[in-house]
Amino acid sequence: MSNVMKMVDEHTCTGCGRCIIVCPHGNLSIKQGDFGFPVPNIENSELCAGCSRCIKACPFSDEFEEDE
Repeated sequence: MSNVMKMVDEHTCTGCGRCIIVCPHGNLSIKQGDFGFPVPNIENSELCAGCSRCIKACPFSDEFEEDE
């Protein structure tokens, strides 16, 4: 399973949806976290291929890759 849930917390996610757009399986959504902030949600962990596209698309990730 991807580490998107470990990388993003309620203090960094802005709910921009970039992770949702790049998921090849359409397996991500944005939900309201415990403190009322948006956080990514993996709908079905069995569908997650661990490709890390979501991590690379997140502007708040250390692995962020700017689109060219």
